[in-house]
Amino acid sequence: LALLTSLYLLVDIISNRSALRVFISYLTFSPETAYFRIIIWEWGTQYNVYQSPLFGIGQNDWVRPDWMHSTSMDNFWLVSAVMFGLPTALSLLAVSILTVFHPLTVDNAVVSLRYKYALLFTLISLMIAAATVHFWNAMLVWLALLLGVAATRTQLDTQES
Repeated sequence: LALLTSLYLLVDIISNRSALRVFISYLTFSPETAYFRIIIWEWGTQYNVYQSPLFGIGQNDWVRPDWMHSTSMDNFWLVSAVMFGLPTALSLLAVSILTVFHPLTVDNAVVSLRYKYALLFTLISLMIAAATVHFWNAMLVWLALLLGVAATRTQLDTQES
């Protein structure tokens, strides 16, 4: 995390645009998709989350530029904040982060280290992917299942020993 933070600050200082814009422009397939992701992020936060921070906008249509006809938002965390409010999105993110690191703190022989690392890497990759796509249906159930496994499996093992 320290290395990533240092890299982000270095790019932010050196570049003539924000580090987020630099990373998005290089990590997307085309400059057009990078531009749209930045516009979606800016409008999603400024005109939707900041206008309805506690409860979100619900199932209503989100505010976006007039020329943007697509209602798609490609960020699970942003969609959660826009639809259900900032407390919901931050709580979901906090629970996800805490649940990811919970299996590593439990020391027992029942849950092998390979299982813990597999679960850790899977959940971290899903949380990173959630910043680029929105989860629904089977993918959302899969994320909830893995979070539940990470939280309850290790709890049951510690109660048995």
